Amino acid sequence: MHPVHFTAETSSNGVVERDFTVGEVPGVLWSPVSAPDPAPLVLMGHGGGLHKKTPALKARAHDAVTTRGFTVAAIDAPGHGDRPRTAEDEQARADMRQAMAAGDTKRFESISVRYAISLAVSEANACNYCLAAHSYRAARFAHESPEEIALNRQGRSSDPKRGAAAGFAKSLIESRGRVRDSDLASMREAGFTDGQIIEIIALSAQFLMTNFMNNVADTEIDFPEFEPAQAG
Repeated sequence: MHPVHFTAETSSNGVVERDFTVGEVPGVLWSPVSAPDPAPLVLMGHGGGLHKKTPALKARAHDAVTTRGFTVAAIDAPGHGDRPRTAEDEQARADMRQAMAAGDTKRFESISVRYAISLAVSEANACNYCLAAHSYRAARFAHESPEEIALNRQGRSSDPKRGAAAGFAKSLIESRGRVRDSDLASMREAGFTDGQIIEIIALSAQFLMTNFMNNVADTEIDFPEFEPAQAG
């Protein structure tokens, strides 16, 4: 087990902020200036692709410290924030850049379908946090346009195969799983196998769960604001 090394410390408004590392994992700890020892510890997560000190997360941490007397910790996920990237991380990024430069669209087909499903399901469940998160990731990592993201939210796409998956996911959620035979036929006509349809059902259920969790928690949005253009 790696020891904790504190590397910096500041304090303001009754909150002590201490940067630390555990091995190569960087983190930050917020605690009351004066509090019973030990205080309850809360580990806060931040949105994928973001930093452990995003303004929204920092504000939530300060609120937990000052109003509840908690100690709050956050760390950077692999390949994010100040965390060192491994050789595998760098190679994956290089491969993606090379594929994009070469016009290798097949490599990005599955991830684009995944983002389309995530947006269609999140729109159907009115999860504002998930919509912001998936819109941000689709734009940043899959380089989807605002118009495409808007279409995906409606269960549509400029790409027929992606549109079939997004539309099926939307119908799946809205019908509570009672899709029509015609929905399944459309998926098969678009080129999806029965095995892939099962995978899309499982993926939709995964997004459904995160939608519900964030709706119940009324999670504060810590992604950049993203308002897709209205789809035509």
